[in-house]
Parts: sequence; structure tokens; C-alpha cells
Amino acid sequence: MKYKLPTQYKKRQCCIDVPIFITSMPYSKSYLIRVMGMMALEGSISSLREWSPGLKGCDDVALMQQAVLSLLDGESNSIFVGASGAVWRFMIAIASLKTNRPIHFETSGRLAQRPILPLINQLNKWGARIHWHKSDKGIEVTVFPAEKTLSGGVLDSEIDRDTSQFRSAIMLIAPYLSESLTLSQPTETLSGSYLALTQALMCKAGGIIKERSNGLIIQPSSYSAATLRQMLLCPERDWSAASYLFGWVAQEKGPTTLLLEGYKCGDLQGDKRIAYDFFQLGVVTIFGEDGILLQRNRELSIASKLQFQLDECPDLAPAYLAALLGQHKQFTLSGLARLAHKESDRFESLVGLAAAFGYKVTHDSDSLSFEGQWSAPKGPIHIDPIGDHRIAMAATILTVATERETIILEPEVVSKSFLSFYTIARQVGFTT
Repeated sequence: MKYKLPTQYKKRQCCIDVPIFITSMPYSKSYLIRVMGMMALEGSISSLREWSPGLKGCDDVALMQQAVLSLLDGESNSIFVGASGAVWRFMIAIASLKTNRPIHFETSGRLAQRPILPLINQLNKWGARIHWHKSDKGIEVTVFPAEKTLSGGVLDSEIDRDTSQFRSAIMLIAPYLSESLTLSQPTETLSGSYLALTQALMCKAGGIIKERSNGLIIQPSSYSAATLRQMLLCPERDWSAASYLFGWVAQEKGPTTLLLEGYKCGDLQGDKRIAYDFFQLGVVTIFGEDGILLQRNRELSIASKLQFQLDECPDLAPAYLAALLGQHKQFTLSGLARLAHKESDRFESLVGLAAAFGYKVTHDSDSLSFEGQWSAPKGPIHIDPIGDHRIAMAATILTVATERETIILEPEVVSKSFLSFYTIARQVGFTT
């Protein structure tokens, strides 16, 4: 499929640009996957059976919804989790407590090659019965009913080495363990904003968490069915999805003013930092009753070289990279080491994305840098996202910046996190 941007946007003439009002921004998948996981543990899922997000949903949220319903309502001995790392890891932890039959997890893409064994080993240590073996796909996992309630105790501080989702999954199930769970501070703070989101949502749903100077204690308790229902019906919008629209606005040839419905200053997602970071790229974010207004301000003084540490919010890396390249800003993005374990080897995919549009970036094992070397590409740009939704979406920012026709192979991969992405892209001026 081809995507290109007209040279000029059609705008109404007045003293300021009339914003394009975007109403179909997706709900936060990080938020909803955690809420649905807590609903599975609490056991009241009648509202989940009836819930439908429409265009504000995405593949990962649909997979989690179906996985929870299959676990609690179904009789099948397999649950399909697609390519979603969060659904796979959270559901393995939940099933270790809740299943009444053997459950085999069916995966797609490169998911079975991504880290999972530290989570399995920790759960089995507490009494879970999780079997795994290697196949041509990677790690195959089957969860059997536990003989008694998992014990809990002390969580290994090294469990975050590969992904914070291991710790988040264990935190979610902790209120239903037989004893309190003690968590020391992680040895690394990578993706810490997602751990903070997990903690905040658990507390909101009725979990009892006591903070200590060296970590947390999560006590046996239960989640509130009524509160979880309300959280399901009124979720936050997705800030990492919004990052690509921030990237469009940051470009000289992009839309100058967008109004994104549903975003709030009090949202819990750590990716909300983009509202502050992109001020350095000339994008002003104004919080209002209806959502956020994004405006490009050419009069802002922007530093000649920018640095961003993204270990707390690694999902923002593709939008940051593309937006900065599009402005020809010298920059360094660091805290990127774990990107190798995403839907693609996202670290290498970002280097390839930059090269496809003529930008030369340098890198080490944890960072990407750009010193201004660029040669204008000739002809259409061909982008193979290798199954990675964020690479496909980041490519559109560089389409805006370079005004080059872009041919995206597998354009449908964006539905993993952003079902309405191309609908919104056409709304702001992209053509197919």
C-alpha cells in the first residue's frame, strides 16, 4: 500500500489554524490489558463479555479480552495470544492461579522467541505447574492447574533483566497469592513507568500495596468488581499512539494544529512525557476539557542538539527518532538496549528506517545518534516493518518530512496497537 502527503494542506483561513479534531484515538492497551487481567483474577467478567471498543480498540486488547473469556468461560485447552508479549506474559501468570484445565498458549510472529523463562521459573518456584519446551517456533508453554494456591514470598530482584512485564504480571496476581509479596527495588529501572502504571491501577482497583524505602509489599486482598467495571468503561487514551501525531505536527510540512479527544493531564501512563519532551521540538501541548491541543510554534527556541533517555518509555523511541530526523536535529537517544526484544529487533529496524529515508545514524548497544548526515532519497521509499507496528507508523512521520511517496509493506501491522491509524492519517491529509 502506498502513502504520500500533499505538498500543501487545505486549511481554513483565519487568525489561527482551525484544529483538525481527532475523535478515534485508541484506548491505552497497557491500561486495558492490566484492567482485564485484574478482572480475570477477581472473576466477574460479565461486563467484559459485552464490551466493545470499536475503532478505539486494537489487536492486542482484543486478544486479551478473548484470552480472559476463553480462560474463564471456555472449555478449550488452548489460548491464542498472537504476537502480544503483554498478553502472553500476563495470561501465563493469571492462568497459573485460575485455570481448571491444561492451557497451551498459541503464539504467532517471533513472540515465542522473546523472553519468558524467568517468569515461568519464578511462578513454578511458588507452586505453579507450568511446562515448557523448545520447538521450531521458540518456547512453547502449557499451564496446568496448580495443586494449591501459589505461595508468593520474595520476588527475585533480577527478574526485570529482560522486560518489566515479568514484574508487572507478578504484581497483578500478588493479591491472590497465599502470603504477602515482597518486591525489592529492581536492579535496573528500565520501563519503570509501566511498573508505576501497574501499581497505580492495582491500588485504584482495591489492591493493598505498602511502599518501603527499598521496595513494595503487596498484601493478600481482592480487586473490586464494581471499580474494575468502571475502569473498563472509562479507559485512558493511548499516549504512545499519540506520539506519531506529535511527530506529524513537529514537521514543517505537517499539520500545524490537531485536537486529540480524550487525553487528560491526570493520565497515569508514563508515555505522557511526550507532551513535555516535544516542546523541545516546537510542539506546544495544551490540556483542555475535550482533550489535548497540539500546535506547532515556529517561534520556540530549539536547541541545536537534543538528548533523550528513553529507558523508562522505550515504546516512544520510533516516534522520537523519526520526528528528530525529520527536523534534521542532531540528537542522541539512549536507553534502547531492550528494543531488540520487541516485535522485530526494533533497534536494527530503526537504523534501517533511517537509512531508507537517507539519514545516517550511528549506534552502540544502547543508543542511536544523528550528526546531520542526510542525502535526499530518490523515488518511492520502500519500508518493510518486519511485523513491527511502530516501525510502520514511524515511517509516516518521515513521509511528512521528506514528502516522499512511501510504500509500506504489511501496512496492516499497525492494528496491533492503533486500529484507526490510517483513518486518522487520511483525515489529516495523507492519501493512498
